[in-house]
Amino acid sequence: MSALGEVSGLCICLILSRLFNAVTSIVYIENGTRLSLNPNIQEKPEDILWTHNGNKVAEHELNHFQDYGQFRGRSEIDVSSGQLTVHNMTRLDNGIYRSVIQINGKLQSSENEVEVIDAVPQPNVTCKLNNISRALFCSVSSQSNVSYEWTGSGSAQVGQELHIRREEPDSVYTCTVKNAVSQKSSRFSLRDCLTDEPQEDQNINPPGASSVIAAAVVGIIAVAVAVAGAVAVAIYFIKRRHVCTENSRRYAGETHFLPELNPQGGSSGNPAPTNDREQRRTDGADGQEEEESETNPLNHQDEQKKSRESEKDGETEKKEDEEKILLDQNKTRREEPNSRNTEIT
Repeated sequence: MSALGEVSGLCICLILSRLFNAVTSIVYIENGTRLSLNPNIQEKPEDILWTHNGNKVAEHELNHFQDYGQFRGRSEIDVSSGQLTVHNMTRLDNGIYRSVIQINGKLQSSENEVEVIDAVPQPNVTCKLNNISRALFCSVSSQSNVSYEWTGSGSAQVGQELHIRREEPDSVYTCTVKNAVSQKSSRFSLRDCLTDEPQEDQNINPPGASSVIAAAVVGIIAVAVAVAGAVAVAIYFIKRRHVCTENSRRYAGETHFLPELNPQGGSSGNPAPTNDREQRRTDGADGQEEEESETNPLNHQDEQKKSRESEKDGETEKKEDEEKILLDQNKTRREEPNSRNTEIT
């Protein structure tokens, strides 16, 4: 093959070589890091081609380098060793990577399976206490294909859970979580194994704090209800007193007395309303005044004073009316003789 000019022939060679060559290894790469694949050749290559799931990644022909597709701008090839390097790997880059290299006119190939995975997060250690032992449990979130190892007190144990005798002295144990690309560790002291809660939650609230908080909340609610009730009662009595005062003033302003003349020109002994409507208004006002007077002693005194003043005004008007009637009668008597003389004449 000269300069990898015949792409179709190369693809056929790839298919045939795949039938006779198994995948050499599986390579795990941490998400966001760099991948390097070495074809392990012994002589200097003439032409180099790398593919990913059958599609071109990059090639080097004579002095010309070219990368393709999703790998453009982040891949490179070492012309002396044939090594492929891809930067900033993601899960989209998972798959089969294959090299086809021409050396002295002969083709050599290699194949690797690549899997991009995340680094392990910080492990969380919890403790459960019973009458016999203390159990430590180590876990990480959203991870698969991880291993757990406990170390401490001069011993080591594999697995997520570690059982320790209750009488064993308080020691510090370390849980280490590993996967193919990373590992993380967390330490735990047995003296913190007081409850079944996670270590980070044990010291947030001291013993008895929950009951104290609950009692405080209940007390605050009770005080709030009592204050609200007192305010409602006070508002009710203030409004009621205001309504009574306004009614008393309104009815007091509508009460008055008018004198009534008899048919013979005299006046009755007591002043009376001028018509039935006035009579009903007066009766209603008197009834309302009596009711308001019974509820409020001050209003009763004011009403008695106003009643006495109204009676005085009524008597004064009565006297004035009687004097006017007498004057009219005298005038009539004086005019009668003159009328008779006029008729005689």
